[in-house]
Amino acid sequence: MGNSALRQLAALEEQKLTENAGQTVAVDAHHWLHRYMAGLTRYADPDIYEMEDGTELVNLLALFRGLPPLLRHSITPIFVFDGDPHERKEETIQSRKDAKKKAEKKMKEAAERGDLEEMRRYRSQAQSLTPAVHESTRGMLERLGVPFIEAGGSGEAYAARLVAEGSADAVLTDDYDSLLFGAPLTLRQYSGDGPAEAMRLEQTLEQHGIDREELIDIAILCGTDFNDGVSGIGPKRGVKKISNGMTVEDILCEREAEINGLEELRSLFLNPDLNALPSSQPERSDPDFSAVESYARKWEIPGSYISDNLKRFPEY
Repeated sequence: MGNSALRQLAALEEQKLTENAGQTVAVDAHHWLHRYMAGLTRYADPDIYEMEDGTELVNLLALFRGLPPLLRHSITPIFVFDGDPHERKEETIQSRKDAKKKAEKKMKEAAERGDLEEMRRYRSQAQSLTPAVHESTRGMLERLGVPFIEAGGSGEAYAARLVAEGSADAVLTDDYDSLLFGAPLTLRQYSGDGPAEAMRLEQTLEQHGIDREELIDIAILCGTDFNDGVSGIGPKRGVKKISNGMTVEDILCEREAEINGLEELRSLFLNPDLNALPSSQPERSDPDFSAVESYARKWEIPGSYISDNLKRFPEY
């Protein structure tokens, strides 16, 4: 459920970053970037991340801010980038694009009024992953020695598979769909300051007496990024009905409702179409800070900002 309703079912607990020291985390790259970009544009001076031609690269600030706490704990992040979205997600994607366009319009209106606070709020909501963001993020990760992978499909699904297959220890994302994709451990609400929120698949299933396939069916009934849910069915009611032996088909019949392509929806979570996993576990290499600085300057990040933030990285 890109679906926050799934939170009502998830087994969650606080977890300090020190508990993941020395481990590998598969980062849902698109979510990481969106989250940091939205946050930083609320407070950072646009002069830091806006190029002369108007191109905004707050994503580079995101890497400077978000990576050092992981690296200081010897945690290896593997950034996983989305491929082409499944056609069933088009409606969700279009809805997000429409919301960003509305935010852009309101941002311009706030700028005309001279309302700086409102302008920054809507600028935060209007952030998108442009070609320049993609190019500069990958280029900076390469110079920082941080591995990244192209998923070929859903980055979150690929990250979950990396963990399920033992190539990583946890998925780093705020999205609850990682449960549906089979991630044994997901770290949510990572900020680099304070604890994260650990979400565990096995405990979630045990807590409700269901298996993963049934969890997916409950999510489909509630609605996911790929389908609308059934009116009147929320997570708790879905668990109750499924636990009592009803199937999705039974519930649809009972409610006189319909979900098109039910088997396809199940397969999107159980067997997503993704690139093959790497033959060996991706490893982090020592960063080339001289190259990092040159690359950041290429994208017109101020030298003072670069030098101040490079100090936050551990020494190698």
